[in-house]
Amino acid sequence: MPEFCNLTLGGLLKLNAEKYPSRNAIEYCGKAWTWRDFDRVSDSIAKGLLARGAKRGTHIGIISSDSPSFLIFMLAVHKIGGVCVLFNPGYGKSELEALISFTDIEFLASGEQYREVNLRELVESLPGFPLLRQIIYIGDAAESEGLDALRKDGASVGEEEYAAAQSAVKPEDTANILFTSGTTGSPKAVMISHFAQVNTSITQAEDLSASCDDRFCVGIPMFHCFCLSATVFSAFAVGGCVCFPESLRTAGIMKTLSESRCTVFNSVPSLFYALLARPDFKSYDISALRTGLIGGAGYTPEQFKSIEEGFGFTLMASLGMTEATGGITVTYPHDSFKVRSTTVGHFMKNVSGSVCDINSGKELPEGKTGEICVSGFMVMKGYYKQPELTKLAIDEKGRLHSGDLGFLDKNGNLHVTGRIKELINRGGEKISPHQIENCLTDNDRRIKTAKAIGIPDVHYGEEICVCVILEEGAQMSEDEVRAIVKKHLARYKVPKYVLFFDSFPYNFKGKVTNKLLQEKAIERLKAQGLY
Repeated sequence: MPEFCNLTLGGLLKLNAEKYPSRNAIEYCGKAWTWRDFDRVSDSIAKGLLARGAKRGTHIGIISSDSPSFLIFMLAVHKIGGVCVLFNPGYGKSELEALISFTDIEFLASGEQYREVNLRELVESLPGFPLLRQIIYIGDAAESEGLDALRKDGASVGEEEYAAAQSAVKPEDTANILFTSGTTGSPKAVMISHFAQVNTSITQAEDLSASCDDRFCVGIPMFHCFCLSATVFSAFAVGGCVCFPESLRTAGIMKTLSESRCTVFNSVPSLFYALLARPDFKSYDISALRTGLIGGAGYTPEQFKSIEEGFGFTLMASLGMTEATGGITVTYPHDSFKVRSTTVGHFMKNVSGSVCDINSGKELPEGKTGEICVSGFMVMKGYYKQPELTKLAIDEKGRLHSGDLGFLDKNGNLHVTGRIKELINRGGEKISPHQIENCLTDNDRRIKTAKAIGIPDVHYGEEICVCVILEEGAQMSEDEVRAIVKKHLARYKVPKYVLFFDSFPYNFKGKVTNKLLQEKAIERLKAQGLY
């Protein structure tokens, strides 16, 4: 393949339908769609959307659990140049209202069920929106009254009209709007082009050494950039098969990994842990698995080892962000265990990456910690309707500022050390929470995980609070926690507050939601009369 592929997502689907017409593109609950089927079904739905007035640039929202209907409908939208706005089906009603209004949705596609949420009821309970024309109920297995009606309407669209609509779509057009996770603030709407999505997925498929024989298990939500790029569209890049579990519950995922003989499984750490914790984990035959990417949240080398050995495959560390279409760095399969478990690897092909001083923006040499910045084809078009925030994220040199802190070692591997927004500012001293957390987990096996956060303080601005989860059956005092930090780190990094938790609040990426944890910590401190 040339260095860059100048195709739209619809064009990539057409290419696969020509190259692999009879190979399975999608499998779900015993049903299968070949690449030819996928192309034809999405064509009929795309024509229906045209018949109803959708066109290039129309914003079409999707709120659904992961399913063939979701994927086929999304590609139908892409074929006519519509912009897919992918909503987290776990959003509350008020969150959904605000984001639908903000992103100027004209059509809204809804699935049936997401965990305990009846999506049809949720969507029907929403108020009217000035721009919203229609709600389309797409079901799960590409069979629903809503999709049947679209196909029927599409019969009125001639081939010339449809061909003209497809040819008008350009690789530089916005394909998807995805939302940032919002761990430290409100989600931002990230615009991703066809070009960025196609080429990021090709790159990640190459990193996975994927081919048309690979079978990719969808284990994390498709509204998340990690799943879209590294799983769904990486399968597109090579003509592989996308295997959907009946649900994203652990039993459904294990059944799909086993019965569908999946070879590639990318996931966040928390899902890997949840699967390994199943009492019947070893009863599933997952011997077909050969590799997978891990990302989205931190883990220890011991946890990395338990995942790799438990699943019996080569695990590859990665770093990505929504604003970079999901891919920034990756480790090589042949890298040593130490490199794969303690770094996030090298910058991906055609990604220009550097570590920069957080104040001056000057590039730093190896070993020096600063902000991780990247530029290249995969950088977002910007935040929708937020040009000022876009300017803050992408500087005049075209560098996307990740907000992540890290350093490069002598071999060009990136080590992530924390987040700029998570830095605790205690009396002018900038303190890395990650350093304190690692100090604790590295030096006392009783500590399962730790999270250091800043608590507002009148005198110092912020004080350090360490939230600790202990291993089952372990006991530890607050003073013991402080003593570990005091022994290994500077005195000003010793936490004023130590709180023990059974669990932390996590978002869908498996990342601790700092704002909620801080609220819980302050509530606990007030109840104890300490704050």
